[in-house]
Amino acid sequence: MVVDGTFTGKSSKTFLISTKAGAPNNRMNKNMAIVHRGESGKDGLAATCLKVPGANGQCKAMEECLLNLKKSDVKVRNIILLAFAFYGILVSPIFAEVITFEDAFIDGGLPISNPYYGLIWNNFYLLPTSLMPTPSGYTAALLSGDTVVYNGNAGNGGSAAPATISSGIFNLNGGYFASAWLDNLQLQVEGFLYGSLIYSNTYTISATSGTMITFNYQGVDTVIFSSLGGTPHAGFVANSGAPDFAMDNLDVTIIHSVLINAQPSDVTNVAGNSAVFSVSAYGAPPFTYQWLFNGTNINGGTNSLLALTNIQSCNVGEYSVVVSSLFDSIASSNATLTVTPSPPIITTQPTIQVLSANFDVNIFTTVKGSEPMVYQWQFNGTNIDGATNNSIAITNVQLINAGLYDVVAANLNGSITSSNATLYPALLSLVVGWG
Repeated sequence: MVVDGTFTGKSSKTFLISTKAGAPNNRMNKNMAIVHRGESGKDGLAATCLKVPGANGQCKAMEECLLNLKKSDVKVRNIILLAFAFYGILVSPIFAEVITFEDAFIDGGLPISNPYYGLIWNNFYLLPTSLMPTPSGYTAALLSGDTVVYNGNAGNGGSAAPATISSGIFNLNGGYFASAWLDNLQLQVEGFLYGSLIYSNTYTISATSGTMITFNYQGVDTVIFSSLGGTPHAGFVANSGAPDFAMDNLDVTIIHSVLINAQPSDVTNVAGNSAVFSVSAYGAPPFTYQWLFNGTNINGGTNSLLALTNIQSCNVGEYSVVVSSLFDSIASSNATLTVTPSPPIITTQPTIQVLSANFDVNIFTTVKGSEPMVYQWQFNGTNIDGATNNSIAITNVQLINAGLYDVVAANLNGSITSSNATLYPALLSLVVGWG
């Protein structure tokens, strides 16, 4: 079905677009997608989303989303559509939390262990009050408990190494910040989605008092904190040139700690060949995987790649995967396997294998194609009774067994006759002797 949704609001950069007639646009449900745009203060945009109904009335996939301008002078710098409607994901956030860092593993100077509260933390270090240098501005960032975090590897002077938090998708609501050593430190905070800059703000923070900052960054997957500028605060000696900042009580809403950025694709191949499905996920690893065939778990299908060999008509159907983090899971869209019928194709011509010093031999072949496959072995052009498998065993080979062996392989799509394998009993002793 095709349903139109309209952006609402003039300053928000995030809008919910309903893909089901009559669905509200102020909350997320399984029939909604999220659209971001890069310029605030622009409205009058509409979206047309083409969706394909799947089993049980659910939306199987968002095939196309076209964003059309209602006003010719409206320019959108960044539009990203996330097809969160796959199988009802984003029904509700995992959790909303004010992170005080009191329950983090603390050993002065060690970075936050990942994942923590559904986020991946980079270049953030824990600092309890017992280890805070004094005098410094670290204590000014302390709003509750006895622990703050700060951006490590800042160096002396210039700009600090960025510190980041990332996940599948989350909202950064606010936090409490202070400068460790410098007055009028500039804190730049940038929110990204799929690598595109969605939010960017710069704040001035103090070394003597904390500042509660409200971000309201909605629907991002990465936030980068950078600090630069400022002047040394009088009385602060140690590391007085480092543009460190400290923070406490970070307010976040984790919507998904794992998301899929590359869905499994349909595969079409000839019977007897292989088929490979893959998925790519991002967010807060580690991830686990469980592949399904027509909704049923596949034993051993627990990697990001699912490889099927010797595919047949029984393998035709829908393949999907559930990717899980430590905090939640997400289901992929379905990928369809189509198998094209194939006549027999010989991949290994009849080969003689000596089994023992008693001159027992096995003659085998390898054939691929549509199943069921039937075989008939021949000796010097005459069918061998009962020799209807892909191999034939001959025990205690004698001179009478010398000759030409071949096999006819057949299925519903055709037949093929192999080349000959020649058995010379007089040479077997040499083969056995050579090992």
